[in-house]
Amino acid sequence: MTKKIFFSLLLVSLFFVSFPPTAKAAGMVDFYGGVIEQVTYCTCWYDLAVVVHVKDIVTNRTIKLKYVWYLSTLHPFYQIFTSQVCVIGGYTKGSPKCRNTSGWYCSDSGTKPDGTIDYVRGIGTSGIGCTTGHN
Repeated sequence: MTKKIFFSLLLVSLFFVSFPPTAKAAGMVDFYGGVIEQVTYCTCWYDLAVVVHVKDIVTNRTIKLKYVWYLSTLHPFYQIFTSQVCVIGGYTKGSPKCRNTSGWYCSDSGTKPDGTIDYVRGIGTSGIGCTTGHN
């Protein structure tokens, strides 16, 4: 019995050493709305994603959000691949770095997003250009 407890604790310890908790409040949800300033592509074959840099109207700062095709919802007009488009939606704070191809391998050399665009609220874009009223 003592050996089972020891090995169970050992496995749990190894799990937390391998996957340490992040310093951010990962999992917290938030909203955003503003203009896309820049789009960065994650080129690794198993991390096909896009990091959208949104100039948030409420906070007046740029928020880097990762759109992952199987985790995030993309609403009409589907224009997240270009800049100067108005967007609104929700995201979950905390996201791994954008992985890029380096020769035959993938590396963590990409952009570190502030969060991942979520499935429930997703991201919606405007069909027309937008102005925010900020300079």
